[in-house]
Amino acid sequence: MVLRNRLQLFRPHWSQVLISLLVIVLGWVSAQAMNQVDRDLRVLYTDYTLAATDLAHIMADMMRYRNTIIRALEAQTQQDFERITASLPDQRAHIYEAVDRYAVASTRAARGGPGEQLVLQAVRESLDAYFAAARKTVGLLTQVWASGSPQEAAEFRHQAELHAADNAGPKLV
Repeated sequence: MVLRNRLQLFRPHWSQVLISLLVIVLGWVSAQAMNQVDRDLRVLYTDYTLAATDLAHIMADMMRYRNTIIRALEAQTQQDFERITASLPDQRAHIYEAVDRYAVASTRAARGGPGEQLVLQAVRESLDAYFAAARKTVGLLTQVWASGSPQEAAEFRHQAELHAADNAGPKLV
């Protein structure tokens, strides 16, 4: 009899069962939500890390491109100049590929808003301006080797140096 009374005493009321079921269901829903947040954070972390790595590569490639222009300015022979500047188109293409990879990764990570597209467009326009200025410097240097007199060559070299210092450098930033 005592055992029977004790069992009835611990018999849960329907409201206790309902509360217990609600706790179980809400716990399961919360666990699913936390798992989804964890997966999303891993994806975002990976995408932003890759995007930041691409940015670092872009800047390193830009510095390499800039150094190539400076080396072309200092070339002592036409063969050296041509050898140095031969790599510029490949370097330029490599930079644009890295910018495109960065654009894809950053758009995927940030869900690509219109402000982000404007920033990417501004980066591309800045690169275009820099490469146009660098092409003009290379064009002036090409005229150094095509000139007929040492004075004319010196004038073209001076113009190329001024152009590289005044126009191409600031556009790099």
